[in-house]
Amino acid sequence: MKKQPIGYREQNGLSTTASAQVDWHSDIAVKSASSGSNITSTNTNKSISTQNTSEVAYQHVGSDPQSFAQLENSLPGDAGKGTAFNGVDSYISFAPWKATGNVRIQAWLGELGQQDDGSYHWTHVVASDNSHESIRIDRYSAQIQIGTQYPGIYQAFDFAETRYVQVDVEPGKLTISDGIRSASIEDQSIQPDRLEFDQFFLRDGQYSKGIVQAISLQELSNSGNTVNYRAYGFESMLPDTGTQFNLVNVEHIVPDGEVPPPCEGDECPEPPPNPCVDDPNNCLPGYDLDMSNSPVKTQADWDTQFLALYPNHKPVMNITVGDDTGRFAWEAPIWLKTYVIMATTYQDDKYIDWAVELVDHLFHYTDEKRQARGEINVSAEPYWQAPKHYMNNPGTPAPGWRHYNPKDGKDWRVQALQDGRVLSGVMSVVDYIKGFGLTQYDAKVDQWIAEAKRIVDSHDTSYSETKQSSVAGSYYYPNDNSADDDSGLHSRPIPFNHNLSQAYVQMVMDKWSGGTTNYSQRVQNLLKFFSDYLERKSDGSCEWRYQAHTTDPNTKFEDFNHGDIDIEFLVKAHREGVNQDESMMQCITKSVTGKMHNQGTYTDLVNGTGTASGDHQINSGWHWIELHQYDSQVAYDVHATLTKHGNSLSWYGTYMAWANMLRMTHKP
Repeated sequence: MKKQPIGYREQNGLSTTASAQVDWHSDIAVKSASSGSNITSTNTNKSISTQNTSEVAYQHVGSDPQSFAQLENSLPGDAGKGTAFNGVDSYISFAPWKATGNVRIQAWLGELGQQDDGSYHWTHVVASDNSHESIRIDRYSAQIQIGTQYPGIYQAFDFAETRYVQVDVEPGKLTISDGIRSASIEDQSIQPDRLEFDQFFLRDGQYSKGIVQAISLQELSNSGNTVNYRAYGFESMLPDTGTQFNLVNVEHIVPDGEVPPPCEGDECPEPPPNPCVDDPNNCLPGYDLDMSNSPVKTQADWDTQFLALYPNHKPVMNITVGDDTGRFAWEAPIWLKTYVIMATTYQDDKYIDWAVELVDHLFHYTDEKRQARGEINVSAEPYWQAPKHYMNNPGTPAPGWRHYNPKDGKDWRVQALQDGRVLSGVMSVVDYIKGFGLTQYDAKVDQWIAEAKRIVDSHDTSYSETKQSSVAGSYYYPNDNSADDDSGLHSRPIPFNHNLSQAYVQMVMDKWSGGTTNYSQRVQNLLKFFSDYLERKSDGSCEWRYQAHTTDPNTKFEDFNHGDIDIEFLVKAHREGVNQDESMMQCITKSVTGKMHNQGTYTDLVNGTGTASGDHQINSGWHWIELHQYDSQVAYDVHATLTKHGNSLSWYGTYMAWANMLRMTHKP
C-alpha cells in the first residue's frame, strides 16, 4: 500500500480528495517520522502535493499483533445506534480533563456525521470550551489542534467504514488509527500535557453531527485519570469512571432487540439500603449532606426567613379570588406540603395549624361558594370548558375552582388538573393529620374529604376506560357537544401529570375516608395506563411521554417540571402498596441518577436531553427527592442542584425544597 504524505489544512479553501469542509490552517514545517525531512504547507489556497518525497510512518494494524488484538476487542456496536448529535445544538460537556503523561483518545461511532449532500465535514470528537482545541476527523483524515499548531494526517483512513478512531499523543509524536490503518507523524509541537478537553461534538460554537457509542480519554501512565462516556445500551464497551456528563439536546438510539429486565437473579447488584423501610411516609433518613453553605441549616433558620417574607399574613391567605390567578393550584399546595414536611421533621404542630387555616381558606373560595356570595356570576361569565354537567347547564358553578384560560371570548375553564393540584395539597395535610392521630382535627378532615369527593366526582363524565381500547383508564377533555358519554370527549387522553394528579388525590381519600369513597379501581387503571406506556430501556432506565398518543408514539417526552407531579403519585402509590412494581421505581430512579443529572443540573426532559430552567431545577427538591429511598445518590444530587440553582429562600418552591433538605439531614 502506498504510504501517505502529511500536510496541514488551510483556512481559506484548501481542497483534497476527501469530502471535507476545510477551515484550518498552519504554515508550520513538520518533520516526518519516516524520512526526517520537513514538509511545509503555505497559505497558497492550493491542494497539498502528493508528490512530496517525505512520508509518514504507516502500517496496517495487522502488522502489530498487540495493536491488532486491542482493536479487535474494541469493535463498534450496531451501526446507527448510540448517542445522536444533531449538528445544530447537541453536545456533551464534563469537567475539564488533562494529563501530564502520554494520552490515548478512543471513540466508537454509530455513525460518522454526513451532510445532506453526502459530504463529510470536520467532526469535533473532543474539544475544549476554554482553549478551543479539538481532535477532529472527516471520512479520510484526522487533525489535532495543540495550541496554535494543527498537525494532521490526510487521505489515510476511512472512519466512516470502521466507525472507530484512536489517537495516541506522546511527546513529539502523534499516532492515529481507524482500527485497520495506522499512521504517525513527529514534531516537537506535539505535547500531551498541552491537551485539555471538556466537551464532545462542540468546538467554539460549531456543533458536529454523528452518533457516538463510547469515548475514552486516558492518561496511559495513570489509569485513575480516565474519562469514559458510554451511550445507553453500550455500557459494556468501557468501565464506568463515575464521570458526570451534561447531555444537551442529544437523542439516545438504543440497540435493537427485546428490552431485558434491569437484571436477573445473581446478576443483580445489592441495592443501597432503604433508610425509610420502616416508615416511608414520615422518614428522617439522616443523610450526611454538607449543609455548611446552605441558606438554612436549622428549623429556626427556616422559620426566620419564612416570617421575614410573610410578616403580616401567611402565604395565599390574602387571595380571595379562588384560583382565578392560578395561585390556589400552583402555590397553595406547595405551601401545604411544605408545612407537612416541617411538621414531620420537627414534630411541631404549629405548621399543621397553618396548614389547616389554608385548607379552610381554599374551600371557602370554590366557585360554588363565591357564586353563592355574589362574588362571581357564572351565567354572565360562563365556562368555555368544564365537566359536561356544567357545560350543559350554563350558569351552574362547579364545586371546584375555575382558572383563567381565555378562548373564543370566554375566559374561564375548569379542569381535572387544577382541581387535582389544589386537592393534592389538601390530601397531604389529611394524610399527616390522620397518620399522626391528631384527633382534634377529625371533624375538619371529614368535612374536607366530603367536599373533595364532590369536586372529584364532578369530573366523572370526563373519565373513561373505553374511549381508547389501548388505554386502561384516563381523563379526557370534554368537547362541545352535549353528550356525557365517550362521544362527548376529545379523542386523546389528557397528559400524564393531569391524570396522576387526580390519582394521588383519590388514593389518599380512599385511605382515610372510612369507606365513603371507592376510587381504587380507577386509581389502578390510571396507574396501568402510565405503566403500559412507560418505555423501558436496555440499560435498566426508562422514559415516558408528556402525553400519550395512541397513533403517534413519538410525542414530546415528559419534562422535569410536570414530571414532578407524576413522581409524587408514583412514589406514594409504591409506599401505600397500590403500585407494587418495584422495577418501575428502580428504572425511573436510574434515569434520574444516570441520564438526567450532571454536575448539579437536571435535564429538561426525562430522556436526558435539554436543560431544565433555573426555577424548574428547584423542583428536584419537591417530589423527585423522594426517589432517594431507591438510591441514596438522589439526595446528594438534589442537594448539589439546590446549592447551585436555588441557594436562597426567595419563593415558595425554594421553601419546600430546602425544607426537604432539612428533613433529609435531620437527626433527632
